[in-house]
Amino acid sequence: MKSRLTLVLMVALTVSSCSIRKVIVGQVANAVTSKGPSPLEGIKDVDLARESIPSFLVLFESLLEQVPKHKGLLTQLSQGYASYTYLGVQQSLDRARGTDYKLADSLKGRARWLYLRGNDYGLRGLESAHRGFRAKFTIKPAEATKALNKKDLPLMYWTAANLGMAISSGSDDVDLIARIPEVDALIDRGLQLDETWRDGAFHEFAILLAAAKPGRVDYESIESHYARAVELSHGQSVGLFVTRAESVSVPRQQRGEFREMLEHALAPLPDEPKNMTLMNELARRRADWLLERIDDLILNTEIANDNEKEER
Repeated sequence: MKSRLTLVLMVALTVSSCSIRKVIVGQVANAVTSKGPSPLEGIKDVDLARESIPSFLVLFESLLEQVPKHKGLLTQLSQGYASYTYLGVQQSLDRARGTDYKLADSLKGRARWLYLRGNDYGLRGLESAHRGFRAKFTIKPAEATKALNKKDLPLMYWTAANLGMAISSGSDDVDLIARIPEVDALIDRGLQLDETWRDGAFHEFAILLAAAKPGRVDYESIESHYARAVELSHGQSVGLFVTRAESVSVPRQQRGEFREMLEHALAPLPDEPKNMTLMNELARRRADWLLERIDDLILNTEIANDNEKEER
């Protein structure tokens, strides 16, 4: 199937007639973005998945040049940039912080550019489905999202995820912070339309966003989203426990809970859903790394308290 699509694409790009070329490319775009889980989601090798994504991005962007308003391609590109940046650049950035400031600064700039590129593709996709959406969204995000429906959920999520992760990774960027209402509006609308989408993905992302916002952290909101996300994912999303450990346990300096959440994340899942394999494996890697840094993340005074409890 893949070889046939490649052949069709090669033929399409060599056809002289613009209209015929667009029709053929449109058919190829429909085929490669048809509904169904991405095969990468079932891969356990994080490095293999990360290295595979760029080729898909190049292919989809070449197709998009011919059909610039193709919603399926725009959705895949928004998801692809979010996935690639989080799998590769974000993990390296987080590890470089505090140890290699020059590298961290470089990776931070790269992550910002990639996330915002993915966000732009998402906004283009929503605009292609709802003419005039983007202009209104920039001014009145919450009001603009009222026009979105369940068919837009994938685009809504990945558009929000790209911008939210850009904000989270660059919390000192005032231009990005000013766009928090955009992420809030997309998440809120997603929850209104279908809170169960992708096993509670909107709830899970709301936790990360709440922790990334400047000022006082709304732990009550985090707890509410966390409980619902665990319920909807049946406890199968490893990333949930890692996110909670970083968003709640570290700020509150709760060493025991921090360790408990990460050890829970590392516990085997005998019936792990295939669509969660890749992200769960990445979360386990992150959990291992965070446990190694427990003394850097949790103050030593907490260690003494833990020791006292064990002695009792």
